[in-house]
Amino acid sequence: MTHLTPPRQLPTSPNLADRWSSVDASVASASGRDGAPVDIAQLLGTLRRHAWLVIVAMVAAGGLAWYVVRSRPQVYSARATVQLADAREELTSGLVGRDQDQTTYGTSVLSQIEVLKSRAVAAQVVDSEPLGLRVQTAGFPISLLSSAQITDSAASGVVPLTFTDAGFIMGGDSAVVVPYGAVASAAGIRFAVARRPSAASGTVRVLSRDRAIDYLLMNLDASPRKNTTLIDITYAAASPATAMYVANRVARAYQAVNAHMAQEQVRRRRIFIEQQLARYDSLLAQAQNALSTFRTQQQAYSSQEKFDARQTGLRDLQSQEQQLDNERALSVDVLHIMQQSDPDKRRQGFRMLASSESMGKDPAVSRLYDQLVGYQTQRAELTSGPSAQSKSNPDVQRVDTLIADTEQRLVGAVQAHIALLDARIASLTQLEQENAHALRQLPDAEIKETRLTQNVQTLGQQKTLLQEEYQHARIAEAAEVGQVEILDLASHAFAVPSQGTRVILFAVFLGLMVGGGGAVLVETIDTTVKRREDFELRLGVPVLATIPQLEVAAGPRIPLPVSRAERLRRDTEKRRSVALASAQQRRSPNSEAYRQLRTNIFYGYDDQRLHTLVVTSPLEGDGKTSVAVNLAISLAHQGRRVLLIDCDLHNPKLQRIFQLATAPGLGEVILQGVSPVEAIRATETDGLFVMTAGALPPEAGEPMGSTRMRAMLSDLARQFDAIILDCAPVLAVSDSAILGVDVDGVLLVVRAGSTTPPDAAEALRNLSTAGAHVVGAVLNDPDGRVKRYGGYCYGYPRK
Repeated sequence: MTHLTPPRQLPTSPNLADRWSSVDASVASASGRDGAPVDIAQLLGTLRRHAWLVIVAMVAAGGLAWYVVRSRPQVYSARATVQLADAREELTSGLVGRDQDQTTYGTSVLSQIEVLKSRAVAAQVVDSEPLGLRVQTAGFPISLLSSAQITDSAASGVVPLTFTDAGFIMGGDSAVVVPYGAVASAAGIRFAVARRPSAASGTVRVLSRDRAIDYLLMNLDASPRKNTTLIDITYAAASPATAMYVANRVARAYQAVNAHMAQEQVRRRRIFIEQQLARYDSLLAQAQNALSTFRTQQQAYSSQEKFDARQTGLRDLQSQEQQLDNERALSVDVLHIMQQSDPDKRRQGFRMLASSESMGKDPAVSRLYDQLVGYQTQRAELTSGPSAQSKSNPDVQRVDTLIADTEQRLVGAVQAHIALLDARIASLTQLEQENAHALRQLPDAEIKETRLTQNVQTLGQQKTLLQEEYQHARIAEAAEVGQVEILDLASHAFAVPSQGTRVILFAVFLGLMVGGGGAVLVETIDTTVKRREDFELRLGVPVLATIPQLEVAAGPRIPLPVSRAERLRRDTEKRRSVALASAQQRRSPNSEAYRQLRTNIFYGYDDQRLHTLVVTSPLEGDGKTSVAVNLAISLAHQGRRVLLIDCDLHNPKLQRIFQLATAPGLGEVILQGVSPVEAIRATETDGLFVMTAGALPPEAGEPMGSTRMRAMLSDLARQFDAIILDCAPVLAVSDSAILGVDVDGVLLVVRAGSTTPPDAAEALRNLSTAGAHVVGAVLNDPDGRVKRYGGYCYGYPRK
């Protein structure tokens, strides 16, 4: 069996005290598994060991979700449908069509949805009818409220009501009873209760205007129908009547807002044309007056035939220059509006840009404007619909950046267009100067008359064009009714299907994640030794055996209640069964583990067999006494004479396990000179003898390091095949370290799930510093922790 024997030489280092150092498991594992994937089997094992925590988290999360779902009231949804159309062209029989900028604005359904879901539309709905939006009831139907009036500045609040036969009481003031049908005031609201409800009490909740708008927008949804200009307006509320009313009121408010925006746009265009017409009218009057004055002064009208060629060319140049001046003035006005700080005015400037004929023909301006419309449509798609993104979303911020950059580039293109117009005007001016120089060679009177006549004709043509545009603008303003037509109003509300199952399943899944995280956290916090590999890897000490959990047969059931004495007796019997496992259950895995430990310790040395062995542990409760007793019994079963000495003078246990008298014992042999023969007692197991701890006077010194103790061990070693000393914990007292020097070896017992690597390392360090020879360790597993962590029970090594 020598092949089962672990190495007996402890690793050497310059400083033995530094050898026994605890290494964190995470560091040890990381050193050999850097970059390795997560061990799924280990994770599943962690969840299995802490299944109770995972189940509790899942049940708690599922139960909470079930309670929330059951507590939610039934929600009803109503839908109204609107259509985007150009009604102005139909009203004017095609005389006035929609401008290019308005057509682009109207075809962008997503942009219209953003207008529909704006706070301006929501504010109109909230202000039109406070019941159900700013005023809500609990405990009685809202239909019983009448004459509800609320101020815009009213803050949120709750008004409790108590209903009696004579009327209702507000705020718990029993002295004031308001009759049914009479108007009462409270919290910025005036209302009346039509009749007594069936409930004895209730509340009227008042929302501030901003909160009511936010609540409306939260429950409002607008979605376009695919490949159409139809928009479905949906509103969800706890009351079917409220859902239908709000959906229909939103449709009407959206129609009114759209019509107002369209009318404001054409009104501004009409005012602009009217201002230009007045300007040209004044210029024409001045030109006509100048021509009339000149002819009166000259009292002659010269023939123009000789100047026809020059005059025609000059007139054309002046007409072109005037047209360019008009285009430049319009472009400068549009540029000024585009550079306004007000977003609405700036958007109006971009729409006016598209209506300009000259700038619309500019390829750079047209291309940039198409890009701007595309980016605006993309942003509307991202921020609207069921999957609407917030303004802080990276995609929305990216589109906002593109829109701002395109607008800036469009402003630059308009500025470039104005510069081009300036260049063309300068060129025409130069041509005019050349023609004027040529005309100056003619008689001055004829030249002046020609110039005045040409100016009158040019201004007259421009006035005529502006008059036509002004008439079109007036007709458009009168016929503008917006782009929204109400196609279908909500006539009934549908009950919204509950998403309770999904919510509960998601909550259970979330509970699984939380429970799993808690299990991993508990596993991480628990740094105790749970497997033989953990101990050997961290401390470098061979584990000679793993003692499995002992299966103790259940005794007869004792009726409750059980007395304290009976409980103490049963606990003592259980401890004795564990300590005498090798004697009582010789065929059990527990006994086999001790036999394997016996083989590894006492039969693994060919040249130097152990005769004396100290069995100790880092702390109390690790099971050192049970290991010492069962190891001694296993040796005795092979026909060897074994002496088991209780050297734990602070907490002796062998006299209770073997039911022996306390004295005489080790204390009497060392301190009082009693013969060891008198202190040694036979046991029920053949070949096993026990020396109890005896009685130790309080004033006694340290008997373990005495000369008499070493002499006694030397004498007894010649009479027994093996001597096992059950010593006190290493970290509690120094007895084990002192005795470890005088014996052949020390066996350290650690308890799975209880002993921590730092404690074991400190115990090994104390033993090594004293000069004791540690032959190995035993992993005691009375709670069955090793099996749960994937370790095996007995044997070293297992092949």
